[in-house]
Parts: sequence; C-alpha cells; structure tokens
Amino acid sequence: NGAYIRPTSGGAAVQLGAAVPWDIAPERGVLCTTYAAQLAAFPLQAGPPRKIETGLARTRWARWCAGDALVAVGTLGDRPARVWRFDGTLTPLTAERVVGLGAVSPDGRTLALIADDRLLVIEIAGAQQRHVAGDFHDELVCGWSADGRGVLVRSKTLPIQIRRVDLATGSSSSVVTITPPPVGLRGVSAVVTSLDATAYAYSYGQELSRLYSMTTEQL
Repeated sequence: NGAYIRPTSGGAAVQLGAAVPWDIAPERGVLCTTYAAQLAAFPLQAGPPRKIETGLARTRWARWCAGDALVAVGTLGDRPARVWRFDGTLTPLTAERVVGLGAVSPDGRTLALIADDRLLVIEIAGAQQRHVAGDFHDELVCGWSADGRGVLVRSKTLPIQIRRVDLATGSSSSVVTITPPPVGLRGVSAVVTSLDATAYAYSYGQELSRLYSMTTEQL
C-alpha cells in the first residue's frame, strides 16, 4: 500500500511513500496523509517527504488551494472534526461536525462539499459560506466545471451518476453514468473528473473467489 504516481499516457507506477494521496500540484508535490493521519507533501521526483505541521491531531483529507494554503478536515485536540484552512495559521472554515469530502475550484479560492445533505460553498480566504438550493442526499462532491460556475456531484450508490450543479440556480444536468464491473464488486471509492468533464477516473474494490468441486473414489 502507499501513494503512487504514474503518467496518464501510460507507464509504470512509482511509489512515493507510505501514505494516502489527496491532491497534486507540480510546484508543491503530492499532498498526502500518512498512515499516522498526519499531513506531508511528497516531491514528484525522488526525495523525502516534507512534513506539514498544522497542529491537527488527525487529518482525514486535504487539498491544495490558492497561495501557499491548504484546506483539510481534521480534529484539534479531542474536539469533533471540522474543515480548516492552513496557511501557517490554522483557521476554522466550518462549525464542528460540518464535514464532507470536498473539492477546490480551479482558481483555488473556493471549496465545495456536501454536509447534512446540503451543498456548501465556502470562500476559502474569507470563510464566507452559502448553501446551494437542492437536496443532495447520498451524494458527494467530485469536482468542478472549468468555468468555476458549477460543481460536479456523484451518487454513492451504483451505478454512479455524475451531474453538474449550477451554483447560481441549483439546477443540474447529467454528465455521465459509471458502471463498474459487477462481479465481486465491493463498492466504488474515489471518483474524479477532468475540468472539461470529458474524462473521468475511479477506483473500486473487488473480491473474487473460485469454486472447486471435488469427487472421491471409494477404495
């Protein structure tokens, strides 16, 4: 297990280290949580990871954002988890227990996530937030449109339905339906889309087995 990097054109995967990857930026590296739930940035080339000391006790996920900042969901001490901005100083962006898997806009300035079945949009620098009209039960944010005016959300249940939600009106349109191989399927975890929504990638768990028949001969 670990964090790997590979070119989309093909080629071998290269292991970066023992961690879970969350985001990638050419100048800043691969943002990961280590198996001790701490943040680190792994360089794209060979070299040791750089620890990021945020002060959070445990970090669930993280994303690069504009400037030298990042956003993360984590716990401070023994308090419940919430969303934070870290730019050398730790600043809360949501109330405690208002968490969800989030995605950062193309300009790195806005965060979108679904919490309590509502789509929440947060201005990262100023922490202003608003809710987008609509019901988002059993859905997760998986990306943004290239113009920053829409958010891509996907269903948790199969088949995976991805739709684009207009942030101004709450109206939505279907983007793609993902149907993973059904044999031994244990669920879909990560789903990401390109900014132009013409390509996507996803990972899924699969458990396969073989059934044997045996006959015995009486001696």
